[in-house]
Amino acid sequence: MRIFYLLVFLISLAAPRLNAAGISVDSGLTPPLDRWIVRSQVRLTGREPITAGAAEMDATVVPLVVAYGLRSGVTVMLRQAVMSREMGAMSETGLGDTFLMAKFKALRINTRSYVFGIAPTLGLELPTGETGLSSDTWDLRPGLFFTFRHGLWDEDLVLAYTWNGMAGESAGGVDPGDELAINFAIARQFGLNNDFSITLAPLLELSYLDVSHAELGGNPVGDTGESVIYLSPGVKLTINSLVLEALWQNPSWQHQNGSLAERRSTVLVGARVMF
Repeated sequence: MRIFYLLVFLISLAAPRLNAAGISVDSGLTPPLDRWIVRSQVRLTGREPITAGAAEMDATVVPLVVAYGLRSGVTVMLRQAVMSREMGAMSETGLGDTFLMAKFKALRINTRSYVFGIAPTLGLELPTGETGLSSDTWDLRPGLFFTFRHGLWDEDLVLAYTWNGMAGESAGGVDPGDELAINFAIARQFGLNNDFSITLAPLLELSYLDVSHAELGGNPVGDTGESVIYLSPGVKLTINSLVLEALWQNPSWQHQNGSLAERRSTVLVGARVMF
């Protein structure tokens, strides 16, 4: 299955050009040389059981993302989240795993009518989280970021493949399933003052997530693996270098293997600033 998903990811690289408008992904953060972007969000989410008597799961995730313009065309990024999960009488709160990513400009075309760019990304998630909140494995995440801007419209397309369990061992020796994620976002800027230093941008994200089933000793593990499509409306308010953002991630369609609990909607609010 891993080879299959890698092939799907490589084929998807031929997808049409598209840009940086999304809220739920961080690949679009691109500070200029020697500048910083800091983003923080609060994400309220959870899972709803499909079997009678099972407990629902509530989760709060507060990620902090720091991006730096290392050189012209190279951005480095760090993400660290504080997580809280409750499921029945059980609750866990603490730091999640640390995620590092680099983005490299491969192509950028600037014309009077549009801007188009392609940037490969390479991320690595380290098992630094606390017990119960960490995957306990090193996870590799290659990807591609497409950006397309024309007039007051922004679009982006993010493709990412996560090789979960590249190194290390998860609890019980289970090999976690890999992930294929595709996120498309489109936004339209509306100026709220004459010089457009204050803008309001309604946006829409369309996301697809496919998680393959976990394996133990080469055999599939029950109640693992799922596919989800999100249709997510949101809004961004930009005031000079400050951006306030909100998004409602709605799982419009989902399929889980076995009795894996369904995903609930996610409410996301946050802010980012460049300095």
